[in-house]
Amino acid sequence: MSNNQIASVNFHGHALTVITSASQQLVAMKPVAEGIGLDWKSQHSRIQRHPVLQSVMVMMTTTGADGKSYQMLCLPLDYLNGWLFGVDANRVRAEIRDTLIMYQRECYQVLYEHWHSKEVSSTPTLSNRRWLITFDHEGKEHVRLVPDDAVVMTPSQLLSWLADPERIAVDADDLFQFVTAASERLRRMHGYQAVQLKRAREAGLQTNLI
Repeated sequence: MSNNQIASVNFHGHALTVITSASQQLVAMKPVAEGIGLDWKSQHSRIQRHPVLQSVMVMMTTTGADGKSYQMLCLPLDYLNGWLFGVDANRVRAEIRDTLIMYQRECYQVLYEHWHSKEVSSTPTLSNRRWLITFDHEGKEHVRLVPDDAVVMTPSQLLSWLADPERIAVDADDLFQFVTAASERLRRMHGYQAVQLKRAREAGLQTNLI
């Protein structure tokens, strides 16, 4: 894994995991299947049964939030559409049909551009980069460049994704830094709460004395 580069690509609010190895551009398939709304176990079995997809699939090792190693099923980018168009839009649940069609229409191109857009242009412009535009309390506009692998999520989503090694790939060093930062914050919160409790007790004692 040390020679592999892992990144997340935002696709309509879904974080898709991609891996760049020395010889291949790989796509982790569980986030794609779940982003559409498909049952991953069924799709996992379908890939393993398919004579072509089974022959090109790659099992990558990733580290979960519990520090254990897990296997992540990946397909080369060139075979992504083979899997996507193997899912019949007329046979899936009505509520996920539009999402499936969106993935079939756009997903390959978005992931392709993740790897190849830098070859086309390395100069940041409004058209080939992502920008975050915010306004402060005075109504002043602030524009910041958003990294290609950045994903917007709530704290609860972050925790659930970290717990699932196939939803978002995190290497051991980044995971250790996250746990260390979280532990330090808990320590500070505990210290602050202890001070507040002490002050409350002291205030109550002084009231009783008066």
